[in-house]
Amino acid sequence: MNSKRSELSDQYKRAAQHLNETERKIAQVSDARLRKLLGLSAAERLKAIDDTDLVASDRNKLRNSLLVSLRPKMGISIRWRFTRLFRRASHSIVPRAAASVILIALAVPSGIAIYLAWSNTGTMITVPSDIYVEWMLPSGEVKKLKIAAGHRVAVVKQLNGSHLLRYWLSNEGYATARVNLVD
Repeated sequence: MNSKRSELSDQYKRAAQHLNETERKIAQVSDARLRKLLGLSAAERLKAIDDTDLVASDRNKLRNSLLVSLRPKMGISIRWRFTRLFRRASHSIVPRAAASVILIALAVPSGIAIYLAWSNTGTMITVPSDIYVEWMLPSGEVKKLKIAAGHRVAVVKQLNGSHLLRYWLSNEGYATARVNLVD
């Protein structure tokens, strides 16, 4: 029984040595094939990507060499990045610029209209006693009218010590007059 055991043990050792020798030879063949493939162009390496002579680790090295060779060169890469950045910026700048122009086109006339309305809006005062003032009517006629105490008139502007008053006349519109007011 010992002899069979030792015989089996010897066969196992020889098989293990044969296996190690075979794996070493396969690795040598794969390494030689990889060196040969690395000397070829990228297109030929791509065709040989599934070569059966290559072991898994050498096949990965071949794939990595393809990835490195397919990357754009640094100058091309920088140019491409600049182009991509310019496109991305122009896509966001053009609509914003158009919206800004439209906003300015709407805001400027609106601002002017608001300023004119504000500058022509008078301060309302109540007349403390009856006054007689020469009023310029909307028709262009000048009339001396009495404003009774308690009525309200609008003081629109102050011009060189005198004030411009406005008074609403029904069915005619605003009458205007220049008067000196005592504060």
